[in-house]
Amino acid sequence: MLKSSKFLDVVIVGAGAAGVGMCKVLADFGIDRYVCLERETTGASFEKWTKGMRFITPSFTSNNFGSPDLNAVTYNTSPAYTLKTEHPTGAEYARYLKGVVKAFDLHVLEETEVNSIKKVSAGFVLQTSRGEMAAKFLIWAAGEFGYPNNDAIVGAENAIHNSEVRDWEQLEGDEFTILGGYESGIDAAFHLTKLGKKVSVLDARATWEERDTDPSVSLSTYTLERLRRAQKTGNLELKSDVIFARIESENRHFVVRGENLDGEEFSVKSPTRPILATGFAGSLEAVKEFFEFDEDGQIILTEEADESTITPGIFLSGFFARIFNQRKWRDNGRKRQQQFQSICLFSASHNTFRAFGFYHEQSRRIEYSGRFRCGNQRRKSNRRHDVASFAVGDSCIFLFRRNGARFGFD
Repeated sequence: MLKSSKFLDVVIVGAGAAGVGMCKVLADFGIDRYVCLERETTGASFEKWTKGMRFITPSFTSNNFGSPDLNAVTYNTSPAYTLKTEHPTGAEYARYLKGVVKAFDLHVLEETEVNSIKKVSAGFVLQTSRGEMAAKFLIWAAGEFGYPNNDAIVGAENAIHNSEVRDWEQLEGDEFTILGGYESGIDAAFHLTKLGKKVSVLDARATWEERDTDPSVSLSTYTLERLRRAQKTGNLELKSDVIFARIESENRHFVVRGENLDGEEFSVKSPTRPILATGFAGSLEAVKEFFEFDEDGQIILTEEADESTITPGIFLSGFFARIFNQRKWRDNGRKRQQQFQSICLFSASHNTFRAFGFYHEQSRRIEYSGRFRCGNQRRKSNRRHDVASFAVGDSCIFLFRRNGARFGFD
């Protein structure tokens, strides 16, 4: 029987960005009987980032404007303010997380390995390197960086995953092949070409040509800027429409074999071990018995709280929860697109609005919701207008007239 002193309200597993953020949320709600278990130290996965790797999302101190720093884990902190940099390195961000834990006296227990988890009627029992612990609720925030996807291709033992590279300058050789052309692949290409190396990037999709507002589809602007710099060196080759199947070692060389989208076989020879930029398998494997998955292997969570649909009391925080919500928002967005022709920001004469506006093509109706300033007062507003006319200018400014009034979208 567990001692009452060891029975907690919440146990969080993982003291990365998601775990530390959840600690602060619980503390803000006045929940004190919680603990965050970290097998290494706070932010350890960020400290393992390859030298030179930085956040693609910019940090900006905008708290005073009511908008949190994009990379912050709590509203009243800012990595930009703490670190004095726009795109933090992994080591810098780990320092920020440690600072948050210290500043708010969050309950993080480092160097604690979780060996097993069992669901019981009262909650969950965890066997850890520090003994047995139990809680009513469990939040899994163990992340993904420590679990590279090495099973993405046959013969992965002949390659090196990009997360296993500590410093690009330490890689021997002058020519490299990178499998995967998304963020980490282009990041690796940027650093290697900067060192004067010749680089080939292979991917099924030309991610570098994608133009989508979904950041999981197209490259970030930060990465695109560095990609252009890498291309100017003349040492970068981008190859799309290829599906790599296996890596073989032949006569002191490595050969990547696969086929193109037309089904034709191809092979690429590399004098150095190919670099896998194939993402991460993630830590979800350790707790998959507690979650439901669809036929495509994607996790299913409750829409209300990212809770398991088959094991009440266990929640998911971090990367996989974000993927689930992106999929949900994308599906909802497609339904919304069927109703509204365009979404834009706009301003009206006299009163300045900053709001999301929707134009319904069939009913010629404008809807918007947001805040506006009238004199020294700030107000919230929700309005609907029937539209007499609607047009799109060459500069992508949307105009409509109603009773002779003219409103501009920008």
